[in-house]
Amino acid sequence: MDTLLQKLANKISLETNRDTEIMLFALRVLWNLFAGYALLGVSSFLLGISSYSIIAALFSSILKVVSGGAHASSSNRCLVYGTLVFLFLGYLGRQIIYYNPGDLLDISIVLIWVTGIPIIFKYAISSITGKPLGTSSAGRKLRNISICCLSIWAVVVLIIDGHATGEFSRIFTVSSLMGVSYQIYSLTPWGYKTVDIVDNLLRKIHI
Repeated sequence: MDTLLQKLANKISLETNRDTEIMLFALRVLWNLFAGYALLGVSSFLLGISSYSIIAALFSSILKVVSGGAHASSSNRCLVYGTLVFLFLGYLGRQIIYYNPGDLLDISIVLIWVTGIPIIFKYAISSITGKPLGTSSAGRKLRNISICCLSIWAVVVLIIDGHATGEFSRIFTVSSLMGVSYQIYSLTPWGYKTVDIVDNLLRKIHI
C-alpha cells in the first residue's frame, strides 16, 4: 500500500506542482482514516464495544492531526496497531464504566488536562511538518490549536459528566478520556518507544 500511495503522490505532485511529501502525507491520512475506521468499526462491533472504541479513536485522531505523535513505519502497520490500541481502549472504557469510578473520573480528566499542556509544549511534533511545534509561526499556531482542543475537550466533558445523565453521556466521557489520554501518551518518549516495540513485532510477522 505504501508503494501505491507513493506512486499516486508523485503523480499528483507532477500534475499540481505540489510538494510530494505533503501529498503523500494527505494520502496516508485518507487511507488510514477510511480503512482504519472500517476495520475498527467491524472488529469493535463484533466485540460489543463499538461506541467506546470509535469515540476514543475519534478524539485521539482530532488531537493527533495538529499535535502529531508516534506512529508505525508503514500504513499497514499503522492500521493494525491503531486497531489493536482502540479495541483495548474500548474494552478498558467499558470496564471503567462497569465499576463506576465516580469522582475519580473528573480527577482523571483534570489530570490529563493539566499534564497534557506541558507535554504538548515539550514534545508535540506536527504530523504535517515533522518539526517541533514552536519552531516557527505555523508550528506555534498548531501548538496553540492543540492546547485549545485539549482545553475545550476537558471543559466540555467535565460539564457533561457533572450535569448530563444517561448511559451514552457516560460512554462519551469515559471513551473520549481514553482517546485523549492515549494521544497525550503517544507524544512522549515512552509513547514512541511503545510504538517502536510493536512496530518491530509486526515487522517480524511480515505485516
